[in-house]
Amino acid sequence: MTRGAAVTRNDENLLARFPLGAACDPKFNSTFYPVERLWNFYGSDWVGMAGNLFGLWYISKQRKRGFLYGSLGCLGWLIFGILSGSIPSVLSNAIYIGMNVRGWRKWKDAPPKHAEK
Repeated sequence: MTRGAAVTRNDENLLARFPLGAACDPKFNSTFYPVERLWNFYGSDWVGMAGNLFGLWYISKQRKRGFLYGSLGCLGWLIFGILSGSIPSVLSNAIYIGMNVRGWRKWKDAPPKHAEK
């Protein structure tokens, strides 16, 4: 790609894959580029981030709903893994969802009466 040349479809694909190169290229209009990149994966990464943060927050406060938020977050990351083509991400988040479901089922509302000393 030469300076001053018209941007072709192939160049656009390269610019999409290499964001720093796109942001530094003067012929590429990067005014709204960061905003466009926020929704590359249809918000699944944002759902994953928020769900995991709220899930950990509520579990640390000993609230059962933390498992629900954690599962929602893992579902977002699972969708992100599918969209990005990351098999390890899909598998690990499917396992994490299972662990959240297990935590929800095994949650006890009251501490045991005969606690170990």
